[in-house]
Amino acid sequence: MIPRGSLLLYALPSLGVGFMLFLVSLWFLKFSTDVLLLAPGLVSLLFAAARIWDAVIDPLAGYVSDRTRSRFGRRRPYMLVASFALPCVFFALFNPPGALSPDALLLWSGVALFAVYTSSTVFIVPHQALGAELSEDPFQRSRVFGTHYVAWQFGAATAMATMALVENTESPRELLPWLTVPLAIASAAIMSTCSLRLRERPEYQGRGSDSLLRSFGDVWRNPHARPLLVAFFIDSIGMAGVGIIAPFVADYLLGGPEMLLFFFGFYMVPAIALAPVWPRLAQRLGKKRLWIAALVAATVGFGGFFFVGEGQTVLLCALAALIGAGGSCAQVMVPSMQADVIDWDEWKTGERKEGAYSAMRTFLFKSAFGVMVILTGSTLEWAGYVPGGEQSEETLFALRLLFSLIPAGFYLTTVFYVGAFFRFDEAAHARIRTELDRRRTATGPSGA
Repeated sequence: MIPRGSLLLYALPSLGVGFMLFLVSLWFLKFSTDVLLLAPGLVSLLFAAARIWDAVIDPLAGYVSDRTRSRFGRRRPYMLVASFALPCVFFALFNPPGALSPDALLLWSGVALFAVYTSSTVFIVPHQALGAELSEDPFQRSRVFGTHYVAWQFGAATAMATMALVENTESPRELLPWLTVPLAIASAAIMSTCSLRLRERPEYQGRGSDSLLRSFGDVWRNPHARPLLVAFFIDSIGMAGVGIIAPFVADYLLGGPEMLLFFFGFYMVPAIALAPVWPRLAQRLGKKRLWIAALVAATVGFGGFFFVGEGQTVLLCALAALIGAGGSCAQVMVPSMQADVIDWDEWKTGERKEGAYSAMRTFLFKSAFGVMVILTGSTLEWAGYVPGGEQSEETLFALRLLFSLIPAGFYLTTVFYVGAFFRFDEAAHARIRTELDRRRTATGPSGA
């Protein structure tokens, strides 16, 4: 049983990281078009390029972290550096100098955006890898990622409150420094506390692969990791649309920005409340079956949004709760299932590559986000979106499609893919775990 103190110490940084990345993901596109008055097509391409860069450096971050050997561990040195770098560049992104020309403003935003995603990778990949190492019990792993998800959602709620305050002021560029400075400082404090105080497993140090290509080749050749990662990628394309398109949907389809609070409020409450429940249900139903059930719920929720219009608050809240419940289950189960699959990799190769596996998952998530940003920005420009102005019927239909049937289709595809191709259940993991424990007993704690 993992002590509650260790769970909280691991999860707390997600408050800060969740706040910063959620605000960037959810609001930067709208902030840059409606406040900075940049062209949506250019910003969406910039945004997509930054996310693709972010995804490309994930493998290097995972590999280097796996191979590191130091008295501070193989994860925490990188987390500590990023604990200070990420809040600084986050502040710069939302507070550009007021005297910049449009071209200089675009350049500033691009550099800051790339820096945000680079520093977030340096923290997130080792942090996710560390979470997979905290326990060898499959259901304790679900507790780890459940607690992490709750903290992330509270960070996202803070981002929502920040966005609501700025959206309802006449001078957003004057208000933003007063909000982002204290929140960036608080984020740096909790991220650095985890980096300094949480302990790593010494027997895992230096046990990553000695080749970058072979490391990720092993991940892809793992017959249980491959279908899990493909399914996660399809799932992530669907979910990415929520953060990108929700502010536009609230403004132009649901009656105003205050409806965004209704949506995310009813999304987050069941997401947070059910996160501690999923590990217990997984013990009864199995992780795979539970995830499939959650995917079905999210499919229904997204599909229903095609029929939601202005004034239908009750239906909006019900569907948001359904999507929130389904989304939270995936965010707890997928990293927990991946941690089990990593044990299969150790059984096969003798290495511990949590960094490589975490990097691959975050790479796919960010790539999915980039795909959805390009799709959203291109569709809005094609449909004639007018920044801050009156929208045509074609634009409104495009917004509805992007927020309902398209994500529902991705989720439904994931249901069938997981059901058909992922076969690594709890019994198979127990057999692998027994063999690894036998080897450890025979060779000593290092497993070498």
